[in-house]
Amino acid sequence: MAKDIAKLKEEMKAELLKIKEEMKQEIKSFRDSLERDLRNEIRELKNDQRQMTESLNFAFTSIEEHKKKLDDVITKNRDLESENAALRAECKCLESKGRDLETRLVLAEQYSRKTNLEIQDTAALIAFALRFNGSILVGGVRPLPPATPALLFKSTLEASNLLFFSEGVAATRRGDTQSTVGGYGCTFGGSGLKLFTRLLVLLCALVFLELPLFLVQANDRRPFHRVPKGQMLVTSQVLSLRPERKQHDNWWELRPNIPTQVKEVARDDY
Repeated sequence: MAKDIAKLKEEMKAELLKIKEEMKQEIKSFRDSLERDLRNEIRELKNDQRQMTESLNFAFTSIEEHKKKLDDVITKNRDLESENAALRAECKCLESKGRDLETRLVLAEQYSRKTNLEIQDTAALIAFALRFNGSILVGGVRPLPPATPALLFKSTLEASNLLFFSEGVAATRRGDTQSTVGGYGCTFGGSGLKLFTRLLVLLCALVFLELPLFLVQANDRRPFHRVPKGQMLVTSQVLSLRPERKQHDNWWELRPNIPTQVKEVARDDY
């Protein structure tokens, strides 16, 4: 009996040892598996952490770039506002200049119309003068308008021996010492020197160009001398007026648009 109990104890002890060994093996296997799973989880977590860190770094970098771009946009916006203010000021200046140019354009159009009328009047007077086929001395012609063709006067001078004077008028009546004869483009100071010089110019024109004497009268219908037939008398500034030919008492009247001035030319003997 005692042997059986001892044998049973030995068997149970062996069985317990076997179970203990199996349990150790299972625990070891479970621990290894658990460690392996934990290591895998830790590796995955580290990978996730690294990816998250990279994502965060990329996000921070993007945020910094966007912030820098935003700062650049704000700076550009400020610059554009400054440029816009400068452009508004320049636009106001240009508008002012535009209004000034419009005013100048209106004045230029008015001057152009006036100049065209002066050219037409000049052409009409020259055409009227050429009908007499005589040498003509024109006194008191003011400076010609800029738009007047120079060839028109050049050809007229060559064709009809016309001599233009730009300043002064010839003697209006006998004994008038204040009257002068002007030369084209000439300016002289002093009444005595002016009278002497312009009379000398007139004398040279009469001698060297063989021009007959024509006298200019201003606002006076009475001639200074009788003018031979085929010659004519022209008053001062007649080229700046718009003539209308009308025969009256052996005189050709040039009635201008200005009613206060009467310009006349002589045609026949007296």
